Amino acid sequence: MGRGHLSLTRAFRRAALGALVIASAVAVTTADAATVPWETVLSGSRIFDAEGTVAFIARTPADARKNLRTARPADAKRAAATDFDRFAILGIVHAFPACAWSVKVRSVTRSGQTVTVRYARKRPPKDVMTCQARTIAYEVIRVPRAQLEGVRAARAVATP
Repeated sequence: MGRGHLSLTRAFRRAALGALVIASAVAVTTADAATVPWETVLSGSRIFDAEGTVAFIARTPADARKNLRTARPADAKRAAATDFDRFAILGIVHAFPACAWSVKVRSVTRSGQTVTVRYARKRPPKDVMTCQARTIAYEVIRVPRAQLEGVRAARAVATP
């Protein structure tokens, strides 16, 4: 056996050790993130000049109205009617360059003091004519209040 054989053996050991470290990190991260049960309360869109994405938590009717001031008034009123003794609401508001876009929540996970809402952006159908006005699309979900105990921040993550 030549010198190259030892180098190759070391390389395999290092690769195996690296894979083990990465797998352990993924397992710890996955174990720390708990899936949170949720139910859609409402979704909609509105022509509104805004940019970016906002995720919010509302634990009171006043918080709901404040965070949904850019939504349609009827939707803000509906979200504020949630039973806040039992539930809190989470919302995603995403700005788009044209009408007919929408957002759809895919999952909600909690890790420490942060809740992460993963959502998909849905394009308008190709055969539909849309207006060229800046628009926001939003979805509001309700979550059992106990699931958000100690949560201080909401984070939105767009998924493909």
